[in-house]
Amino acid sequence: LCINKQAIWRVACGQADRASYKGYFWRKVGDTSLPRKLPTKKAAIKQGRQAVELICAATNRTLGKFDSIREAALSLNVTTRKIGLVLKGIQKSTKGYTFRRVGDPVPFKRNNKARPVHQICLQTGEILATYPSQIQAARAMNVTGGSISNVATGANSKSCAGYGWRYVEIEME
Repeated sequence: LCINKQAIWRVACGQADRASYKGYFWRKVGDTSLPRKLPTKKAAIKQGRQAVELICAATNRTLGKFDSIREAALSLNVTTRKIGLVLKGIQKSTKGYTFRRVGDPVPFKRNNKARPVHQICLQTGEILATYPSQIQAARAMNVTGGSISNVATGANSKSCAGYGWRYVEIEME
């Protein structure tokens, strides 16, 4: 068993960021207190200390394993924020890298809420164009996605950028 005396001393004194070392709880001689609790999974995620895996997007094979998000960010020259966005499924990848937490079955959960929208002429009611998402329509019209959504849902607007908008009805087979 290869041990580090300084690491054991930090654990025994409560100065380390973990409660055990090499699978054992350590305390000073004469100390009768119980070892402190191990951090929960949620706390470990919050502190960025949960192990993550680097995944190949094409084959879903593990390319590397890191003890923490911070360690992965430092070795791959990526920000911890971007890795967090990939882990939450908000982004598919960052700088070509895909990540997952150790033990998670899928590398990312794509939250694909994009709904196609029709651009409609207010005078004739005819469909002028169809966009794959309200965001792409908003970029083309130089308006916000929310304003197109308000018209498409009928929330509180009749038109946006001089046009009517309606979500494309998707038929289930």
